[in-house]
Amino acid sequence: MSENKTKNKSNREGTGKKHPCKNCGYEIPTYKKFCNRECYNQHSRIIIKCECCGKEKSLPKNRKGEKFCSIQCANKSINRKETRKKAINTLKNKYDVENPFEVQGYNNLDINRNGKKISKTYHNKTSKEKDLIKSKISKSNKNKTTKEKNIIKQKREQTNLNRYGVKSTLQSNSPLRNKADINNKNSQKNKYDKWLKNNNLELQSEYKGVKDNEGNIIYYEFKHIPSGNIFVDHLACGRLPIYKDPNETIGISNMEKDLISFIENNYTGKIITNNRKLVKGFEIDIFLPEINLAIEFNGLFWHSELKGKTRLYHLNKTQECEKQNIQLIHVFEDEWMYQKEIIKSRILNLLRKTPNKIYARKCIIKSINNNIKNKFLNDNHIQGEDKSKFKYGLYYNNELVSIITFGKLRKVTGNISKDNQYELIRFCNKLNTNVIGGFSKLLKHFIKQESPQKIISYADRRWSIGNVYEKNGFNFIHNTSPNYWYMKYYKQREHRFKYIKSNLPNILPNFNPMLSEWENMKNNKYDRIWDCGSKKYEYNLS
Repeated sequence: MSENKTKNKSNREGTGKKHPCKNCGYEIPTYKKFCNRECYNQHSRIIIKCECCGKEKSLPKNRKGEKFCSIQCANKSINRKETRKKAINTLKNKYDVENPFEVQGYNNLDINRNGKKISKTYHNKTSKEKDLIKSKISKSNKNKTTKEKNIIKQKREQTNLNRYGVKSTLQSNSPLRNKADINNKNSQKNKYDKWLKNNNLELQSEYKGVKDNEGNIIYYEFKHIPSGNIFVDHLACGRLPIYKDPNETIGISNMEKDLISFIENNYTGKIITNNRKLVKGFEIDIFLPEINLAIEFNGLFWHSELKGKTRLYHLNKTQECEKQNIQLIHVFEDEWMYQKEIIKSRILNLLRKTPNKIYARKCIIKSINNNIKNKFLNDNHIQGEDKSKFKYGLYYNNELVSIITFGKLRKVTGNISKDNQYELIRFCNKLNTNVIGGFSKLLKHFIKQESPQKIISYADRRWSIGNVYEKNGFNFIHNTSPNYWYMKYYKQREHRFKYIKSNLPNILPNFNPMLSEWENMKNNKYDRIWDCGSKKYEYNLS
């Protein structure tokens, strides 16, 4: 059985026939309807906001009219006393009773919504009675001869001929079928007319439906009113026409092009861009197959939560790459904009193209003050300066080339401060410099000076796979959940600790204490973006 299944699957995939995705129009094999899970959710699901608790819930489109996220919320919002009073009043007006069971002949009669009395119907019968009726109907159909069945068929065809002029109502000449087609075309046309008005588009020819009589897709000319440009598009599979500026390259921003050109100038191996086959359901911006390294450029607008990139999107992409032994690096747009030299230095290190190499045995360890530490971190580390108690630096020819900082366990990371237990907060080298053995030398110096029982540290999964920690005796504990930053107008990320709910009344112009932190931020035109979480490591010396 398994061999037959694999053969059938390979035959399906090998046909080469493709059709557009129902949501985005991207070409996919014919046995699929959507290119990934996100397209399916956007096409067939909606998000409603509960009128009781305010929570958002994803539901199928056919449940568009629902107002509550659960039965509990519906029960809370409905006033049971008022509904009961209304029910008693209707019973008094119609039957002069307050209890429906007091109506005469209630057990033998069924009362519908209009108040009419109906005799005992099929749905009030017992299961045995229903089974008898079903068996009689099936026996009567089975016992009929072919002549009797043909007579019934001829009578049906004759009535259709007398009424509609065709033998079957499913025929294209049938007026019933034509009415259904016209109604369907009108409903589709109304939907497209609204879309065209909202997007400043205009249909240049008469609407004739999605497909012609032969089943071929009809292409239409659309005019973009502000620019006056005309473009061609189809409306099959629920596709909606979207105008794209011909002067801009589709899908790649100028900053992403800048990143690709930097890699091309510093890497001689094979470079694959915008690959959709490497990881199912995801697109990888840059892939270097010879060193199993992938780089993702995350634009703040398109990779935000309100644009569909939810809490686990970047993490899932990282995990799918890890399954194939590929290290995926995430570069945020504002990092490339404001910290470009730091990003370039880190990428060169991953490409093994760092221009300056220094051995730690040739360096001298010194304690440094806060001013030197903060300036060095702001110039060379993505996260910038920190609040640390112990600070050590490596000097080569009287020049600071590497730094490490330690502090007490922080509540922010979910730890409780204890004696002789510390957190390794920052470690970084000077830009475009690799200090070989610098991490281990600085770590050993701190252990000799302070003799700690335990040291913990966190490796950002956007950039690191934790090799430095594992080589120096740290044990992996667990992966932390993804973290998020807030943004306004998608210019620059701001840390979430600034926008704790207790601080929001002093920051936001429009604040509602009954709403959550995220809901208040959305009401003030903020969006957020998620990362991949961190890897927690522990060095136990007890």
